[in-house]
Amino acid sequence: MNAENRAGPAALPAAATAPPAADLIAAFRRALAMTTIDGRQAPTARAALRAAAQACRGELAERWVATQAKDAARGKDQRRVHYLSMEFLMGRALRNALAALKLEPALRDELSQRGVSLADVLESEPDAALGNGG
Repeated sequence: MNAENRAGPAALPAAATAPPAADLIAAFRRALAMTTIDGRQAPTARAALRAAAQACRGELAERWVATQAKDAARGKDQRRVHYLSMEFLMGRALRNALAALKLEPALRDELSQRGVSLADVLESEPDAALGNGG
């Protein structure tokens, strides 16, 4: 394994590690407009959750595509995990996504301007199901 591969996330350019907050807020506003079509000033926590999740999903998907392209460009002789199985309760995902994107403060400010608490939005996210019937 060469030094480039050991560097990990620290070697990524700043743009890849922290998207501009303005981009997330713009995506959040678009998603909120589609979610609450009636134009309410103070959306419900559930509507804000859906809009925030959609905004984060877009950024995370772009990162995934970039990662896959970098992996493909490295060549076939690089190590790669193709399958990893673990059992754990995943919990809620939005707070983790906001932390990974370093966008929690920006979303908190945007929500407070709309009269909604980020804590209420995060609390409205249901826990992920196990998926095994148990």
